[in-house]
Amino acid sequence: MLRRRTAQGAFAIALLTGVPSVASCTTVAPSGGGATVSSSPTGSPAASASQSAPPGPDAPPERDPAMDTPSADGAAALAEYFVGVYEYAYTSGDTAELDRLSSDSCSFCHSAISDINQSHAAGETEEGGGAVVEYADGAEASPSEWYTATLRVKQLASTRRSATGEVVVQDPESKFDLYFAISWVDGWQVDAVDVMEPGSLTPS
Repeated sequence: MLRRRTAQGAFAIALLTGVPSVASCTTVAPSGGGATVSSSPTGSPAASASQSAPPGPDAPPERDPAMDTPSADGAAALAEYFVGVYEYAYTSGDTAELDRLSSDSCSFCHSAISDINQSHAAGETEEGGGAVVEYADGAEASPSEWYTATLRVKQLASTRRSATGEVVVQDPESKFDLYFAISWVDGWQVDAVDVMEPGSLTPS
């Protein structure tokens, strides 16, 4: 899960350098659920924590229609969808959609895919898990080309077991801020993900 990944360098923030105005949006919804998207002024995103449980990492998340077009709303929806796909891949071992969303440059993405493939090849299983997206904000750096998204995610407790049932890793519930660098080239791709302490990027 996210806590097992090493955060990559936050180089993606440079995408916003020199951009005079940035379109922004916010979403609040459980990962994998139908996100409610609303516009908000740049620099003042408003979001409140969702207390409902996610649909569970044993099913792939639903696509938000906002993802169909390159926009700040779409970037926030894509980042939330990515979190759901990530959780589902760890539980199911199916990395096809995670791989499709990951650009060649996304070290975080490919590290996760490698870990999932090795774990499932060894017969390991994931119990519990799942994630609730408590806050999401998207921003446009270059129209129809470069975007960023910021999420606060509550990751539920999970246990990884070996093929013989022994506990390999047991992770408690925890929260993270996630920063995404995202591009649009005939569809969305995640170029980088930074994992940070909660409140580093999102309102407290």
